[in-house]
Amino acid sequence: MEAIITAITNALKGVSDQAMEAVGTVIPYAFPFVAIGLVVGIIVKIFKKVASK
Repeated sequence: MEAIITAITNALKGVSDQAMEAVGTVIPYAFPFVAIGLVVGIIVKIFKKVASK
């Protein structure tokens, strides 16, 4: 029984490590798009406030 638990634990750790590695690979590429989205959203809000006056 202990061998099964150890095998499951090792498998889950391996999946977790791979998932974290994948996230670490994607974040540098996704960050500029997120930043652009935030900036555009802020500009649109400012434009709406200025245009409504």
